[in-house]
Amino acid sequence: MPTDDMLRTFNCGLGMIAVVAKADAARVAQALADAGETVREVGIVERAPTAEADCIVEHGDDLWRS
Repeated sequence: MPTDDMLRTFNCGLGMIAVVAKADAARVAQALADAGETVREVGIVERAPTAEADCIVEHGDDLWRS
């Protein structure tokens, strides 16, 4: 099944997501890793180019790697 279909069909929950300032990202990632968590950057928050909000998942194939 193509990744785009999976993202539209299944609940592809990511677990806990920490949204932090870019300047704090490395420090927060290290603290979580030190606590035994698996840390992956999943995206950025930016202003939508249009008035209609969208959610775009980039590199979706990386979600299925263990």
